[in-house]
Amino acid sequence: MLRLIKQSLTVEIAYEGKVEPTTVGVPQGSPISPLYSNIYLNLLDQVWHRRGYPEKLGATLHRYADDGILVCRKDATQALQAFEGIALRMGLTINRDKTRITKLTEGFDFIGFEFVKRRSPNSGKPNIYIHPSKSSQRNIRRRIKSFTKRRSPH
Repeated sequence: MLRLIKQSLTVEIAYEGKVEPTTVGVPQGSPISPLYSNIYLNLLDQVWHRRGYPEKLGATLHRYADDGILVCRKDATQALQAFEGIALRMGLTINRDKTRITKLTEGFDFIGFEFVKRRSPNSGKPNIYIHPSKSSQRNIRRRIKSFTKRRSPH
């Protein structure tokens, strides 16, 4: 099993017609990448809970493979610093372009969905609504359009 893991980590990647060896990590888009992410980042989840951050910082960690969200009831800056500290000790880097602090009422996109908190038109109570993100909707429309063109061979 370890030999198979090592082979999948040292596989070469094809980029712009050239085959290049990988130096670190799993090649992007590899079908095994989400599994490796979940195995490795399971430690991050355990440390987060062992240190009691959900109670201390009022922040819950939600992860899907290598993507994550911190939902905070208190100061989000403290929670982000704690998360970055754990990630740094594990040798991970945080993608600054994707990292931001926002209010749930402003909404955010995660794994193809938009999450937003709005007042319910029926009860008047605040609810979290989840629907496909604008980019996901656009991609679906493009795919459908390609199959439904009048000159399409389908």
